[in-house]
Amino acid sequence: MGRLQGAIRNTPMLRDLPREVAVLSAVAFCVALGFGILAPALPVFARTFDVTALQASAVISVFALVRFVTSPLSGAMTDRWG
Repeated sequence: MGRLQGAIRNTPMLRDLPREVAVLSAVAFCVALGFGILAPALPVFARTFDVTALQASAVISVFALVRFVTSPLSGAMTDRWG
């Protein structure tokens, strides 16, 4: 496995990428994984907070929608002010 990892790291496409790209990719993967983990846990949330599965799903969906809508604005602010 070590030889394969070394071969992958030494490919021109991956070798020339800045370290930030790897970090951002890892963070994006973790965020996506976090949303994927929520789906099986919805019934537990519903029982814990004494709400229906629909209400628990609505809370998570609203969070995802607000994040999607505000992403361009937060991206522009990050580009402008760092």
